[in-house]
Amino acid sequence: SISIRILTVGVVDIYLIWFKLEILKY
Repeated sequence: SISIRILTVGVVDIYLIWFKLEILKY
């Protein structure tokens, strides 16, 4: 379950970074 939690956190971090990049584009 620990690995799943880490994977989830990693996906969230990537999503947040992508979201910030999308904001910077516009």
